[in-house]
Amino acid sequence: NLLCNAVCNGAANLTPAGGTSPYSFTWSNAASSEDLSSVCANTYTVTVADANGCTTTATTTITQPAAISLSTGNTSSNCGQSDGSVTVTATGGASGYAYLWNNTGNATTTAVTGLSSGSYTVTVTDANGCTKTASATISNTAGGTASITVNSNATCNGLCNGSATASMTGGTTPYTYSWSGGGTLSTKTGLCAGSVTVTITDHRHRHHHTANRLNCHCYRHSRNLQRER
Repeated sequence: NLLCNAVCNGAANLTPAGGTSPYSFTWSNAASSEDLSSVCANTYTVTVADANGCTTTATTTITQPAAISLSTGNTSSNCGQSDGSVTVTATGGASGYAYLWNNTGNATTTAVTGLSSGSYTVTVTDANGCTKTASATISNTAGGTASITVNSNATCNGLCNGSATASMTGGTTPYTYSWSGGGTLSTKTGLCAGSVTVTITDHRHRHHHTANRLNCHCYRHSRNLQRER
């Protein structure tokens, strides 16, 4: 039988007995040899005739495993960083698969992380040595743009009664806010005249590592508050 799907290297061995030799052979695929070799998966019938013209028939079926099928997945990278990932799932063939990804330092796992945008190819080899390749493409997700709108300026010198609202376009909601001097809402009140800074973090761009440390995917914008005259 075949070890790999659609690879025509099957064989059938015939052993005639009885009658009077020599024998002649006529196979359904037009072969006239006693045995079959290098044949594809199929059912074959042979007619054997002996020296007296007596005939008999026999049938054999050569099988093959299911074709290897690969399904790939990916997670895009963010803002040009190496935080994308690719995955592969193999079915068919003979179980006990080996994996090899290109452009990843020769990773041999079903999932590879820490990748930048680009195309990645995986070769899967099953237990019979049959191979199949597939590709996965990681796209890059651009970040958003942050801005601050001054709602009201400080009314007098030394009074901290100004307010400002932060906003962001693009990226992935929800957003979180961190104002200089404290504050986690989109609008900051009680501001003095001077410079105020807000850091807005896109939900998708937050990467939880030890102690919830954020990778560099925050958006900063500064705006000066003026005293009203």
